[in-house]
Amino acid sequence: MLHDIALARNQDEDLDVLKAIRSSLVQPNASLSAWSAGYEAARNVRAALNLDGQLLNSDASFRNVIGVTDSAVKIEPSQYSLFEAVIATNSQESPGFVLHSQDSESARFTLCRAVHEYLFGVVDSGAVARTYTDRQKRNRAFAAEMLAPAEVIRQRLEGRSPDIERVGSLAREFGVSPLLVQNQIYNQIPELSHLLPRPIHPLQADFAMPEIF
Repeated sequence: MLHDIALARNQDEDLDVLKAIRSSLVQPNASLSAWSAGYEAARNVRAALNLDGQLLNSDASFRNVIGVTDSAVKIEPSQYSLFEAVIATNSQESPGFVLHSQDSESARFTLCRAVHEYLFGVVDSGAVARTYTDRQKRNRAFAAEMLAPAEVIRQRLEGRSPDIERVGSLAREFGVSPLLVQNQIYNQIPELSHLLPRPIHPLQADFAMPEIF
């Protein structure tokens, strides 16, 4: 991990957009659950970026919107299965990211989790991990809501049943996995959650979002 921290920090980019967002954001309500805090954080960031319902369904669209340059993101295989990404700031307090996934869909979700850590947690360095601490729950919920906003899903469904075909179509539109769309419906659209096709990945009210996106 020390190698990854050094690699993340060893870049001279000054990511003004992310730094500006970080300095202006209000922390989510401390009384919220970890998942709810992550959702609220994503909605606040989307509002700060004036995204409205804009989709971030490709690496380019996501990175362009948040102002992350390609040179600020390194892809490195890792011998540590616990960590999916490492974040560290340079002398300009600008973040660098080291991701351990090469798949585009997974990497975008992981980068989004790492962006949350920079915006709401990391002072010097930190990690996105395969654990279910409140911190990691928050960054998973943040990434889900940033990439597939629940309100946009609700609008697309227009009250129709979220069957396998519709969930798959939404997943392709958002550039995420069907499971992520299902999780968003299950957790944030209660009037439709009971209509989800069965069986689906076993979820509970405070779900443990899987790592595969």
